[in-house]
Amino acid sequence: MKRARPRYSPPPESPPRQGALPPAPRFTHVTIDDGLSDQRIHTVLQDSTGFIWFGTINGLNRFDGYDIVEYRNDPTDPHSLSSNWIDDLHEDGTGILWVATRFGLNAFDAVRWISSLGVCRI
Repeated sequence: MKRARPRYSPPPESPPRQGALPPAPRFTHVTIDDGLSDQRIHTVLQDSTGFIWFGTINGLNRFDGYDIVEYRNDPTDPHSLSSNWIDDLHEDGTGILWVATRFGLNAFDAVRWISSLGVCRI
């Protein structure tokens, strides 16, 4: 994994003025060239620790401002993501990241996958 420079550097500090607007953010792009698993992103979430999570049709990606870590389904590992197609992301009040995929609901506690619930059909 290549080491990149930070994607965002805040503008130099200046004394705050009362009623002044904050400086405009400067946007950069994270692409598949940076390690993103797919350019088609379905959902984005910034968690309580600052990581930015991207749910794509080809896996889950965690971005820390420098590197991207990719999480994917491994058919030989029952504790991996239930599918690479990520539909939605949510962080609950205890810091658990909930990942909704095409084939189930997954929970991640920032260290490991703690559950993978299969698809429920009604």
